[in-house]
Amino acid sequence: MTSLLARLGQLETRTALGTIWRPKKRRREEWICRRCQGRGVQRRGYGDESFRGTVSDYIFPPAREERRDGGGGPRDGRESGGRLRGTPQLTRRNPFAEEMEPEDREEMERENCMYGLRRSLDAPDAPTGNDPQWPTRTTRGVDSTAPHESAQNMLWERFEDADEEGAQLAAEAETSASEDARDFLHESARDASLLNIDYATSLPQALARGETDLTARCMFAAAKADDMDFIRGLPDRVFTQVLTVLGPANVTSRFTMANLEMNETTRNLVGIAPMDRVAAEYSQLVSDIVAMRRSRGFRLSVSDYAVLLRGARDLGNRKLSESLWRRMQHDSCVPTTECYNYYMAARVFHEYHSSAGNHKLRVIPHNMSARTTSNPNAAYRTFRIGTGGLNEQVMAIFREMLSNGATADEESFRIVITAAAREGDMVSVKSVLRKVWNLDVDAVLGGGSEADTALKQLPIDSPLFPTDKLLSTIAHAFAINNDIPAALRLVDMVARHYDITISEETWAQLFEWTSVLASPRTGVKAASDGTKTGQLPLQSVMSLWQTMTAAPYHIQPTMGMYDHLIKNLFYRGMTPTIIEKMEQGRLIFNRSMDDAWQRWRQLKHGITRHQRGESLEQSLESLRREWEYAELRRKRNRLWCQRWLRLLLGSSQGPSRFVDADSVFHSDFPRLLWSWRYFAPRTVFYETATGTVELSMWNEEAIHRWKEKREDLMTERETWLREVPMYVGNEWLTSRRVPGDKRMPAESGEDLSAGDDPVKQDWAQPKRDERVEVQPDELDDQGQRAYHARFGGTVREARFSR
Repeated sequence: MTSLLARLGQLETRTALGTIWRPKKRRREEWICRRCQGRGVQRRGYGDESFRGTVSDYIFPPAREERRDGGGGPRDGRESGGRLRGTPQLTRRNPFAEEMEPEDREEMERENCMYGLRRSLDAPDAPTGNDPQWPTRTTRGVDSTAPHESAQNMLWERFEDADEEGAQLAAEAETSASEDARDFLHESARDASLLNIDYATSLPQALARGETDLTARCMFAAAKADDMDFIRGLPDRVFTQVLTVLGPANVTSRFTMANLEMNETTRNLVGIAPMDRVAAEYSQLVSDIVAMRRSRGFRLSVSDYAVLLRGARDLGNRKLSESLWRRMQHDSCVPTTECYNYYMAARVFHEYHSSAGNHKLRVIPHNMSARTTSNPNAAYRTFRIGTGGLNEQVMAIFREMLSNGATADEESFRIVITAAAREGDMVSVKSVLRKVWNLDVDAVLGGGSEADTALKQLPIDSPLFPTDKLLSTIAHAFAINNDIPAALRLVDMVARHYDITISEETWAQLFEWTSVLASPRTGVKAASDGTKTGQLPLQSVMSLWQTMTAAPYHIQPTMGMYDHLIKNLFYRGMTPTIIEKMEQGRLIFNRSMDDAWQRWRQLKHGITRHQRGESLEQSLESLRREWEYAELRRKRNRLWCQRWLRLLLGSSQGPSRFVDADSVFHSDFPRLLWSWRYFAPRTVFYETATGTVELSMWNEEAIHRWKEKREDLMTERETWLREVPMYVGNEWLTSRRVPGDKRMPAESGEDLSAGDDPVKQDWAQPKRDERVEVQPDELDDQGQRAYHARFGGTVREARFSR
């Protein structure tokens, strides 16, 4: 006892003794597990005997019972305060505690045992009972059968760092309760000069027009003016509106979708910031504003937490959602169904913006085994499977929601379906569909009668009435489990029965996964890693294309759809059809180019009017954001056009030469290259039946003029953009020139034809020389072009005029 007192201190010793020793010890056979027996305290979770026979048992198959010797996975050990059950509170002694008022001392002790919201945004959070990678925060009663062998080592590391962690928690608690507004104005990339505004007058205007950047500036301007009473004095309804306007859905959603469509190489060429940087910067912004509001014990409402949890889901930040959940329970807020849905979704879509992780969602043996390792790489780190995995965590939250009286809606079941499907648990997926909507998957796929496959009739205002999002969830669940025919049939049946229009998002998922499963798999690895599971014929992609573009759907294909189709046509050796689809896809690029320039002209016109003191129908912030998104689409579409041209060139070389390509490459290809010259490299060569043709697409004079024109254009744009500085994300979506780097983007040597294709490409890549990224909207009339053609060793020169 003396050593324990000397090591922990008086207050900590009392807390530890209260955890270690309990009177009236229970009989051995009544202990739930070894951990409860070691702690001397019995705790019951929502999955124990007291809650058996609930709605969840009707919907889901019963899970395997945990062994009484403690051999199962980690249990869901949350209690109302967000702390692990049976875990001592982390408290630290306050030397001035005797001088404090009882109410202040009680408030400080409550703050000491919590994890601050700001810490959750940029540092590791406290462990939870659902996280198998973290042992419980106690120095005794560790289960030797924990899923990870390094649990003991991690426990000792955390024990040795206890003093340092306590100091960090103390600093965070002091910051969250700060009265000094300057504590929230830490050094960052934000421009402090943008805070010289009349925040009291500008905030209502910013909220009325939904201006995210101006809203953030108003909040930080009040902090700069040391007017914390203004922030704390905002009505609850107004502050909830502030959080809503600042939500990631209003700023980062389109940026996130762009990240999903590009790999790291493509993002670098386009010139956009990585999503992890965007998420971290945006999370820090919101956390600072919340900390201002919470200073000196001001509590958030349930509506505020719902908005913040939705932001955590949109950012794909599971740790942020866990921290918010603990704070919400600490503030005695009763979670609603909406809160539970966002909390579950944050786990399911953790780091969903990672392109590497999204290309590893297929349920195949290779991917599944990689998700069970103790230290997976970035592609498999988004979620784990098995004991303590994604499905188990989501089901624990779902049962807690039902036990607390919250009613599950369509979104709740969609999240549960997604979690089960990602672990390959199609039994649970089919069970949910059957029990909730009477959709008997096996009967439908087995050709059952119409009476056996009739879906449940629901009123249109029912919380369980299906929407187009349910169709997208069904498509995703069966597609990642390598069953595209089932996905198509079920989506069509649900859409017809409930009169739902199949959205473009659902068609995009079905088409992308059809392209993935129809891609040929070769090599030794493909024979053993399970990638051939669910293999579809090559012509499946074109069949689905014809179905969705014809009546009654009339879907307008996107650039991403054209990209998948053209790669499939390359596999099939259909060069004339490749050229046809390339021309159709280029029309979309032309529209995106026109839209980008139209947005740029509107922005310049708005800046000019603002300088004259005229009122604007649309704010400069909105005009700049719209131009940035349009410019991002233009650059992305241009890279896709470059990829298509290289695939076309590759179809003429080596073993991938096709019989029906000879006529195209013999006579029509020079004319085609002329129309696609702005996407071509500096030198192009291809094979024909009689020899190799090499074309010099750009002479040195044209390249030099292009460089000068591009430099002038970039300088002009930066001058205009300085008139519309952004406090949040000033450099997220605009490419910036690196001083001293004179290389042009296309001279980086990166292979764009590989791009962000999740399918291994086995064809021979076309030979490449130095390339020039010629912007079609930035060149003037180049006049005549000199082409050097070499046929079978004979060099000839030809001139073409525009």
